[in-house]
Amino acid sequence: MTFSRTDEKYQTLETHLSQDQYLMVHLNPTYPGVLIPENFLASPTLTLKLSYNFQGVTVITPELITAELMFNGKHFSCRIPLAAIWGCTTIAEKNFIWPESLSANSYESLATEMESIKKPKLAVNKQEDISTPSSNLKKIESDPKQEEPVAENKKRPNLTRIK
Repeated sequence: MTFSRTDEKYQTLETHLSQDQYLMVHLNPTYPGVLIPENFLASPTLTLKLSYNFQGVTVITPELITAELMFNGKHFSCRIPLAAIWGCTTIAEKNFIWPESLSANSYESLATEMESIKKPKLAVNKQEDISTPSSNLKKIESDPKQEEPVAENKKRPNLTRIK
């Protein structure tokens, strides 16, 4: 059985809304038919938290999500066409992206956000070889307090996963 991208999107959203406590839905707020509070319409992208467990009613169909969500302490009846949704994040932090639903502004905003994420740098200890003919030992240069040489041929411990 083959599905269109809309069917795939609907099934993904419905499955995770049914199974998880909540789902973060990423959408293009400027897409025609999106009904959200006016102050969010100027954003290139918007993330909404949806759940069947919220006080307001949440309904998902193959074309549309309707949800009564709370903004600044007030309920608002939102209407979100599935075509406006470009991605979602599950409670287990699994991400789904439907790039055909990204607007140019959403794409640029997402690219900028991804570039701003800093990747951790790895620290590397430099070692200086102080071998003598009678010994095959190395001293770690980066820790001046350590005076004892470390044997070069000593095996490192390995962790083994036990099921």
